[in-house]
Amino acid sequence: MRALILFLLCIDLAFAGPQSSPNLLYGQVPSAAQWNSYFANKLDYNAAGLPIDLGGTAAITAQGAINNLTGITSGYYLRGNGTNAVMSAILATDVPILNQNTTGSAGSVPYSGLTGTVPTWNQNTTGTAANITGITAIANGGTGAATLSAAQTALGIVPNLSGTSAAIGGSALAAGAVATGTVAITGATTSMAVVVTPSANPGAGIAWSGYISAAGTVTVVVTAIIAATPVSTTYNVRVIP
Repeated sequence: MRALILFLLCIDLAFAGPQSSPNLLYGQVPSAAQWNSYFANKLDYNAAGLPIDLGGTAAITAQGAINNLTGITSGYYLRGNGTNAVMSAILATDVPILNQNTTGSAGSVPYSGLTGTVPTWNQNTTGTAANITGITAIANGGTGAATLSAAQTALGIVPNLSGTSAAIGGSALAAGAVATGTVAITGATTSMAVVVTPSANPGAGIAWSGYISAAGTVTVVVTAIIAATPVSTTYNVRVIP
């Protein structure tokens, strides 16, 4: 009987948490008071895990142990306070202050001086430029001029100064006589050269030329070298700056 009781007691202790030895001696028969003391101090198997106050986690899973030891309050995280690691709410001082100053001018900050990841700037250039005053210099992406011709000159662009006359000819001309017509070409000045070509062959003994008779006006001259009737045709005019 004594051996059976000791066997049952050992089995029960195998499923319990840590506990002190009763220090029984071989052949010793415990008294009723000793038995009561042993059973009062023994730990039964706990399906929920060893209690925290006995050195356990009160859990049987890793996640349960973490939840029991740290708490599961929403919005809290584990932080050290210099003495202990405790669960604490996120403080304003935990969030870095972002530079939100958007006043003033950024003209003194060159793009090449920016470091890190540079955002893509809005390059939408649709609409009007009514908010731009003055003349934008070439170095700033402008033309440095306020008129088309001046801008072309500043940028070294040869303007396309050309036009076509009305039909000239169709009437008999004596030798040395001329027939003329004019072409309006904006930007033409008297310091420029003129090239004239007929749209069709005006006939034998006929010559043609042109000159700038006034700013923006080119005069086409059809000359009969011999008495002849020049074919009525238009003349293409190109002004060379």
